[in-house]
Amino acid sequence: MLYDWFRINNRWRLDSVVKKYVCIIGKGSIGVRHGKIFEKIGCNVTYFRQKKSSSLQKNEIKNIKDLKKKIDLICICNPTSLHSRTFIQFQDISKNFFIEKPSFNKASDIKKIFRIIKKKKINIFSGYMFRFDPRILLIKSIIKKSKIRYANFIWQTFMPNWHPWENYKNSYASIKKLGGGVLLTCSHEIDMAQNLFGKVNKVFCTDTISNLGTNVENSVFLILIHKNGIKSNITIDFSSKQSQRIFEISGNDLNIIWNFKNKKVLIKKKNKIYFKKPRVDSNINKIYLYQNKMHLKNLYKKQNKNLNSLFHTEKIILTALKSMRSKKIEILK
Repeated sequence: MLYDWFRINNRWRLDSVVKKYVCIIGKGSIGVRHGKIFEKIGCNVTYFRQKKSSSLQKNEIKNIKDLKKKIDLICICNPTSLHSRTFIQFQDISKNFFIEKPSFNKASDIKKIFRIIKKKKINIFSGYMFRFDPRILLIKSIIKKSKIRYANFIWQTFMPNWHPWENYKNSYASIKKLGGGVLLTCSHEIDMAQNLFGKVNKVFCTDTISNLGTNVENSVFLILIHKNGIKSNITIDFSSKQSQRIFEISGNDLNIIWNFKNKKVLIKKKNKIYFKKPRVDSNINKIYLYQNKMHLKNLYKKQNKNLNSLFHTEKIILTALKSMRSKKIEILK
């Protein structure tokens, strides 16, 4: 497993990264965050601006022809609804694409992108950075030999406070046509569940009304039935003034609690209760750093051996949206 490999080889530092050329499409908060990380580790970063602007900064361009001939990695960080169109537009510029989560918000987009990836042998890297959280990798190493029955995930946050300097109703998270809504915007917990317990084959989802005054779902409750029989219960709410982010895994004589704010994992095993801390820092900025460095290390190596697993989280989200409309359990296709 990834955690064991890092632990044994002491590779979390990943100090030596050969200089790479990175193009970031979209200069919102997440695009800037990735850009700063890549610059910090020695990459040459260019921002491609799609919005009309009267002036461009030194490292910004708005014409594909202005890109260097060889771009090692293209990062798609614009609104979700634009990801497919952007990927198609840049498909011949690089063999490596990092796509912020969620990659796509339409089933037709996934099918279209599959064909291009397969034909042109393009590597896709996901923006679900919690796959690189040392605590979650530690948990995966603990539960691999345990009989897990279910898990409860809760993420409550207040979206209007994310960017206090702007009207939250104008944010992409609040606009359906841009790929907004809590299911798409806050899909990390869904990815955590499938990352920890494997593929999902049944989904139930229901939403509740909030007073944010937007045209997207603001609070949802999901039940994921994994192919191995494990059940994940997930509550995601970006209209709650109570802030918490936590999950608990329950198995035979084993309970594990992950708390976003705690660097240690709480473990209840038989009659013992104790905390366990990964050997490396699990600060959120470090997690982003681990993710981006690992992606750079794996450039030009074949990543997508199993295309059916590539966008599994996105397929869960789309099935959840379908369940929300039908108000019944839906089968993941």
